[in-house]
Amino acid sequence: MGKKVLTVVLVMAMVFCFSACGTGDTASSAPVESGAPVADAASDTEAASEDQGVVVTVWECNNGDENYEGALQKLAQMAKDANIDGQGYSVEATMISWSGYHETFMSAAMANAAPDIACEASTAPFLYHGMGMALDLTPIYEQWEQEGGGFINQIDQSVWEYMTDENGVLYALPYGVDGAGFFYNKSVFEEAGIDELPATWDDLLAACEKISAIGKTPIVCSANINKNQTTVAQMFMNGNTASNLRADFTSAVLDDKTQETYQFVADLYETGYIGKGVVGYSLEDAQRLLLDGEAGMTIAKSPLWCPEDRQDDIGVMNQMKGPSAETPHTGCSFQAYYCFNQGGHDDATRAMMKWWIENNDILWSEGHSTRIPIRQEQMDAVIESELVKEFAGKWPLGDHGVPSIWPLTRMQPFTSALDAEATDGIVATAIFAGEDWHEASEYANQRINEIIEESLAS
Repeated sequence: MGKKVLTVVLVMAMVFCFSACGTGDTASSAPVESGAPVADAASDTEAASEDQGVVVTVWECNNGDENYEGALQKLAQMAKDANIDGQGYSVEATMISWSGYHETFMSAAMANAAPDIACEASTAPFLYHGMGMALDLTPIYEQWEQEGGGFINQIDQSVWEYMTDENGVLYALPYGVDGAGFFYNKSVFEEAGIDELPATWDDLLAACEKISAIGKTPIVCSANINKNQTTVAQMFMNGNTASNLRADFTSAVLDDKTQETYQFVADLYETGYIGKGVVGYSLEDAQRLLLDGEAGMTIAKSPLWCPEDRQDDIGVMNQMKGPSAETPHTGCSFQAYYCFNQGGHDDATRAMMKWWIENNDILWSEGHSTRIPIRQEQMDAVIESELVKEFAGKWPLGDHGVPSIWPLTRMQPFTSALDAEATDGIVATAIFAGEDWHEASEYANQRINEIIEESLAS
């Protein structure tokens, strides 16, 4: 990564904190404060006495509820008790608050005091790999191959390629996926006389007309911040197989199918089919309106937000096909662990990383992780909700799921910079602000190309 681009990535990342792929939607939108130390968590990274073995440090942001930290500490004790490879490794696990998490990790990394194992924003592994700070995890993959490949084969090969650079270095290990989908209130659909779920955009318009006719808002969503506005637009982009990027590393904002998608979102908003109040709605506001029967549909992530006693009232829709799509996509963000190379005990770190990702069911069963397990075997073991399983199968783990950077197949230096500057949200923000989104499209097209060209020239 060139010095100029690296500066852009670091400075902008510090400002925006990679909001598109980081905190996402954990059980609460508020920062989760840990009882464990945060700022000083890097102070104890030295190896313990020889008879105790190496101490491997793990920093993980809260991906569940108030029980997550307890589950994390239990997992750390389990790892120590496992006596991995007979080496007596110990683990110091620290839960990092989402509030200022990026600064916490970055400050530690720049001070050569980063943890051995980390789990935070989905963009972080590539960022630190580009800075030369991430440990090569290829030996773990090779060990799984030697063990028969069962673990590897549970995850689509495209995911492994996504986390491997052009030189064949695997810099992250996937464990989960995140993504949004359409949900509907079954009672509202029944009252509106909607007998079949919409399969196309035309079907969606017909459903919205029926829901509006009974005095309900057809679609509610959170559009109070750029990240959530972007999610709404991205849902329809995927349905129309459109993108703001081309595979040849140029902007696609002004392409016909991309503009067609933005026009459809703008029309939904202008007609009131997407409620005008969404610009002030949080995720919880939109979900509450759906649950209360005030709205017919919403866009949301894993339905762990739906109370257990209401899950029979909410249904999962399929992706709806846009006019320019042959086969509509569903989007996802891959969640992964990665390792820093600063600890001086690479073999111990890799051994612990392999054990950790193979044995972390407790983070779901007791920590109530909001991430969708990427392996079906783990999904079956830790997810009881049929609504969550249905959502996972139709959306982030669906047959036509693509990474959030599609049509790119792996991260590039400029993808972090684009994310940091939130270029994907420029047009969506204009739509929900009632501004000229065509003018915003021209600016977004120019800015995306500028960032990419600067990256490629470095």
